[in-house]
Amino acid sequence: MKPENLVLRIYDANFMPTAFREAKLEHYKSIFGTYFEEVYEKSLKLSPKEKTFILSLKDEPVARCVIEYNKYDLRIRDFTILKKFRGKGTGSHFMSLLEQEAMRHHSELIKKKEKYYLMMFLKTYIYPDGDSPGENFEMGKFLKKQAFKPYKHNPKTLSEEENKALTAYKKISPEYEKLLKTFKKKIISDITLRPEISEELQRLTEKEKETLLKGLKAKLDCYEKRGFISYKYSACPVCQDMKSSLENSSNCDNCYIKNTCLEPFKEGFKEDNEASYKYFSHVEWYINYLDDLQRGRKT
Repeated sequence: MKPENLVLRIYDANFMPTAFREAKLEHYKSIFGTYFEEVYEKSLKLSPKEKTFILSLKDEPVARCVIEYNKYDLRIRDFTILKKFRGKGTGSHFMSLLEQEAMRHHSELIKKKEKYYLMMFLKTYIYPDGDSPGENFEMGKFLKKQAFKPYKHNPKTLSEEENKALTAYKKISPEYEKLLKTFKKKIISDITLRPEISEELQRLTEKEKETLLKGLKAKLDCYEKRGFISYKYSACPVCQDMKSSLENSSNCDNCYIKNTCLEPFKEGFKEDNEASYKYFSHVEWYINYLDDLQRGRKT
């Protein structure tokens, strides 16, 4: 089966040919046993941000998945290759088409000036990350072969379907909960800063710059050693300088890096540790770049 013979169609509705409906039902019964119904019911609903992708050979359906379009990622669920087409490179080809769609979506957002952070990921729903045999682990193994990395899932960002699945997994075996991960693949990872942020950084005094660099180092070290970015007031030298805290958050209004600090919250990537790390690394680079420019002018 040659990739050039496969046709990709995109639907705004939750389009599910009979072959996929039967495969999905069989899969959910296999994974969740007697708890499958509630998870299955939630999985049939399509949100306004989602579209259905169908890969076909002539008029015969081959593969299907649902994609959710977000600012920094395309989120994948219901990734299904019908059994007769497995083991022929179909999954890898389908995933490459999704990567192309992620790049196209990214380009559209840039053209509309809806984003400044040139990052785009393919991201999945939660799946067990393990190497044991069996259908439960097939998707996790496949994703790792496609260069996706498993990350600890954030309970606050789970969909209704994922929450139902999480409950079912806990009932089946407490061990599954420890194995559940979100898988993510970086498609585009460059960054630029909004004008108001770069202008804010250019206005910093030497003392403010020194304080900010100290805080950035602490954030980046936390990620490199512990895998997450800390947003605690107590861990930020700038917050201490401004006497900002949970009780005195109004002090943030007069902070010399207000725009820089609030950007992960405003743009919605605060919970994405990798995106936050990339952002704060770039802020650090930009401050050092400004210093280099200043030294060049003085010599």
